[in-house]
Amino acid sequence: MIVLLDPHASSAQVAAVEAELARLGAGARRVQGGTRIALEAQAMGIPLARDARERLLALPAVDDVLDAKSPHPRASSAPRLVVVGDRTLGKPEVVLGGAEVVLCAGPCAVDETIADGARMVRAASAKLLRGGTWKPRTSPYSFQGGGKRALLDLRGAADAVGLPIVVEVVDEESLEAAEPHVDLLQIGARNGQNYAFLSTVGAARRPVLLKRAPGATVHEWLLAAEHLLLAGCPALVFCERGIRTFEPGSRYTLDLAAVTLARAASPAPIFVDPSHPAGTRALVLPLALAGVAAGADGLLVEAHPDPGRARSDAAQALTGDDLARLSLCVASVAGAVGRRYACELVNHESITHSHERPDRPVTPEDRRRDRGADGILGIQAGHGSDVDRPVPHAPALVGPGAG
Repeated sequence: MIVLLDPHASSAQVAAVEAELARLGAGARRVQGGTRIALEAQAMGIPLARDARERLLALPAVDDVLDAKSPHPRASSAPRLVVVGDRTLGKPEVVLGGAEVVLCAGPCAVDETIADGARMVRAASAKLLRGGTWKPRTSPYSFQGGGKRALLDLRGAADAVGLPIVVEVVDEESLEAAEPHVDLLQIGARNGQNYAFLSTVGAARRPVLLKRAPGATVHEWLLAAEHLLLAGCPALVFCERGIRTFEPGSRYTLDLAAVTLARAASPAPIFVDPSHPAGTRALVLPLALAGVAAGADGLLVEAHPDPGRARSDAAQALTGDDLARLSLCVASVAGAVGRRYACELVNHESITHSHERPDRPVTPEDRRRDRGADGILGIQAGHGSDVDRPVPHAPALVGPGAG
């Protein structure tokens, strides 16, 4: 049993809870999580009284009493629905974890094209705009992000098209800068096991998207979520982004079993990031569709209006037409697995599948494109960006991007 205490409880009130636990025949171990304090009740060889929970909840210092049969009780009972945005503040609201699969897209790193990028993302039916403004990079010589200036540009571009934003925070300074502007805070893969920082972000009491660390088991991922929730995070979204394995043909290995395992352990929404495990544009669509088929509630996709100008992860960034094609395909897969996807493409008639264009006969080339045989995203030789590569060359595209 875990007893969550009011952060403002006095020492005397906490002592009263410990005394009540002693009367119930249990010892108490204090656990600190950010600004929150919890007591882990440890029964001394006898079962606790049936009314133990009610007796503890009656004490003024007690916020909640959790069943400790699960090693991550907060994650096991996290909210299924997460609302991002706030209509009362004039911001659009998006519900994550419902029947509708949600697309979140945008550049790996915010740059001078963000206004065009936001319009592109909105035109492709995305409901959230992502963008990196602080970038933890493997190499100190890589682009580290535009900081607060980029954050304000992202916020302005999102407001212009009516989208909430998702931004990664990397330290306390970036968290403080992001809080007034960001709708969904992101914990990136590198901080996925930084437990002190997880508690700090949780104490901000904002919804959080938690990426899985590339070396973390599902159990460790769930316990990372526990750090956030124990510290005060009101709701979170898990995000599977691939793990490090021996396979050289992709940047990471997308672990779809983890989506099913996490879903069984927690009701919280689960997103899949197909871009980072892909490492190359041609792999993004099939990985995204596999994620939806596996039960993902949403997708986190990197996209850029001109990938050749992208400051990071250009090779895996989708163009506007790529993103629109992905949107069409997600709608089909979502429907096949009993989900919804609001595909409302704007000015993307050119990417419609050949069988939906009755003005000319279907050719073998159309069939190959629609099946993905000559380029999974329908990008034919000579028509895509110069960073397109066939799948066998994927190892050359594996880079040290953030994730």
